[in-house]
Amino acid sequence: MNKDRVLRDIKFLGLSLAAVYGFNKATNYVSISKSLLNSSEEEYYNWRTLKIHFSKTGSGSPILLLHDLNPASSSYIWEKIVPALSKNHKVYVMDLPGCGLSDKPKMTYNSFYYVLLINDFITNVICEKTMVISSGLSATPALMACAYEPKYYSSLVFINPPSTIQMADLPDGSSEILKCLLEAPLIGELLYNTIYSRFMLDNTLTERYFYNPFNIDGKLLDIFCEGAHLKNSNGRYLEASINGKYLNMDITHALRNLTTPAMVIAGSKKPHETAVAKTWIRENDNIRFRVISKSRSYPQIENPKETCHEIENFFATKVRKK
Repeated sequence: MNKDRVLRDIKFLGLSLAAVYGFNKATNYVSISKSLLNSSEEEYYNWRTLKIHFSKTGSGSPILLLHDLNPASSSYIWEKIVPALSKNHKVYVMDLPGCGLSDKPKMTYNSFYYVLLINDFITNVICEKTMVISSGLSATPALMACAYEPKYYSSLVFINPPSTIQMADLPDGSSEILKCLLEAPLIGELLYNTIYSRFMLDNTLTERYFYNPFNIDGKLLDIFCEGAHLKNSNGRYLEASINGKYLNMDITHALRNLTTPAMVIAGSKKPHETAVAKTWIRENDNIRFRVISKSRSYPQIENPKETCHEIENFFATKVRKK
């Protein structure tokens, strides 16, 4: 009797694991089937053991665009402002490790890892002082990269950066558990595939990232979904590091001592979200602050014209006169 029950339990467990494995594989296949992120203008920077995808357009003073650190994000979030910026600048757009078409190693990610990449990319690829424009969580490594090597930077623009208070929140027991869960075989991938399913991404973008949900078209949603699932969904290791708070670091000292011309751009959707971006201004009142109308986390997508205007105006008044 007990033997039969054990055999049934083993069979049920085996079938359950096979179902989870099949679901994960099917999700990955469907998510990347349209190949929307592939480009005929692909270039790769061989950095350490990784291949970093980037593109280069235009001519003039260089600008490096860094998308937000999110497994679903990629260089695509800059698509609406690159044509305008490339009229007067040489524009570099990079897929950060763990995102887009760049490699997604199975590792613990931290801000210093991206600091090294940003400085190496400017040194070895751009080879001159650069304006760096970052979005979301990538603002932290962009700031720290400048703090370590200010000679590489003409100016900095931070679009909706995270709260300085949030960045000072370091890993603890609960965040470590969540990180381990996301990195676990099968179950971790199942959890990640659920979080980054097309349905959940649509809901997340609508509720948290966009001022106007009608700005989220089918192609944009497909690209976010594809970005999250490329490279066998190995973006979950970046997601695990974010949830584990390994991308956090205290940036107040770097902000207070920042002398490179800088600007913070915020969306206009909710006052408390604008207040998050203002935590950077409180540490250094030399940083310019601008709010882009009718936008939220991605003003470069929802209001590209006003975003470009603020960037070019900042360049003209701060950078050229420096």
